[in-house]
Amino acid sequence: MKSTKNVQNWNQKDQPEELREPFYDWIAKDKEIVKVILLLTGSIQGTKNSVGRFLLGFNRFDWLWKKNQEAELKKFNATDPQLEDFEEKLNEFNLFQSDVSSVPQIEQIGALSLQTGNVKVSLKSKIRTW
Repeated sequence: MKSTKNVQNWNQKDQPEELREPFYDWIAKDKEIVKVILLLTGSIQGTKNSVGRFLLGFNRFDWLWKKNQEAELKKFNATDPQLEDFEEKLNEFNLFQSDVSSVPQIEQIGALSLQTGNVKVSLKSKIRTW
């Protein structure tokens, strides 16, 4: 609604500019318009919150780009790993691959259809690199 404060109502060209009524005044007086705008704002905020919660689910994979691969490998090798340690680490990566696979291909949130195919491919590629 604020964007209409400087937009003047039509058919006021013969009035001085300081006396011209902006759309904002007209819109703000109409209770139905205000009600619809508030409902729309609430709906958009609700969808935004739902999308944010969905995206938080990907935080469990943030180590893929936040941690330094070479530094982690050096740290792992410094522990003088045995064959079982390597097997455990590989199983850990397989679990992450399974986690990525369990993310739904399409997440329907309100009118939005979030498609995760490309994200899943990228995450699996990063895990393979690790």
